[in-house]
Amino acid sequence: MIARQLLHPRIGVYRERLPLKRIDRAEMLVLIVSVCSLLLVCGLTMAVDRPSPTMTAISVRSGDTLWSLAAQYGDPNTYILQRVDDLRQANGLKAGQPLHEGQMLNVPNVQRRTSNGRRVR
Repeated sequence: MIARQLLHPRIGVYRERLPLKRIDRAEMLVLIVSVCSLLLVCGLTMAVDRPSPTMTAISVRSGDTLWSLAAQYGDPNTYILQRVDDLRQANGLKAGQPLHEGQMLNVPNVQRRTSNGRRVR
């Protein structure tokens, strides 16, 4: 049976409403558990530690500093101190912490400068 709701009493405009099926507790529990498990699976999938496609791992060579790496690999349109700070934060380094030869660092994938000043991707 379709219920009718009076929308405008003067002109007799009605809106027909379909009856809603009431769900019992078991159906509600199944719905809640399904939604929670879906959210859990999505959350775990997103939390998997994957390398960022915008980062590249490099090995520190003798004489490298965050400043020299930021100048070589950083975005040339960004202030150098900001690039140094970004590198430090991306790698979880504390201010003043020295780099060691062979240490792996993540650097953003931007144009980098070679020793002759040309930009290389």
